[in-house]
Amino acid sequence: MLKVDFFVLGTSELDAEQMERRDGGGISDRQWRDVLGVLKVQSERLDLAYLGRWAERLGLSDLLSRAADEAGIDEAR
Repeated sequence: MLKVDFFVLGTSELDAEQMERRDGGGISDRQWRDVLGVLKVQSERLDLAYLGRWAERLGLSDLLSRAADEAGIDEAR
């Protein structure tokens, strides 16, 4: 099972401003904690080279590095 949250962007000026100001790659604190939890629990099973390639393609390398650091994972393994 896969759970996905969708948020519909409104049309107001405030909605546009909130979208511009989002941080952390656009994820909430709860989502960030979930990411760190998955990295910590599944670190030995993750294909970090694969994750790194896709993070680079998507412009998320800094975010992946930060998550790996906070989770205590050596990306070079």
